[in-house]
Amino acid sequence: MPTSKLSRSIMINAPAENVWTTLKAFSGNEKFNPLVTSSSLEGEGVGCKRVCYVTLDGGNTESKTVEILTSLNEDDRTMAYRVLSAPNTPFEGLVNNVSVRQSESADRCTVEFTGSFEAENENSKAEMNKVLQDAYGGILNGLKKMHES
Repeated sequence: MPTSKLSRSIMINAPAENVWTTLKAFSGNEKFNPLVTSSSLEGEGVGCKRVCYVTLDGGNTESKTVEILTSLNEDDRTMAYRVLSAPNTPFEGLVNNVSVRQSESADRCTVEFTGSFEAENENSKAEMNKVLQDAYGGILNGLKKMHES
């Protein structure tokens, strides 16, 4: 199966370090991710696992999703994590790469999510692209709201 990628980014009117601090904690993502109702962290640093309770279908379907932090680079403000388990969702096996880049202005940054996934065919690729566009949009808008308030 070929690997597919999708990226989405947003400009946030906040210092990169503030947004990076939120993301690198790898916990508390229910504060900015509208799909997550609660989360907990098992361990710390690279190799730690995040357990998220995710709701889909307008809250009709709940899933216990397990993700593992696979890389964290403080200097570049980048991280990656893999979805290990995600019953009732299309996210299982998804690898997310996240970056926070300072803009020329000290009080603005760009946050980018890039997802890599394997699609069985063009239909499943198109479906996953739509799901990821919506999910990343919700996360990025949640981060923007959180840091610009």
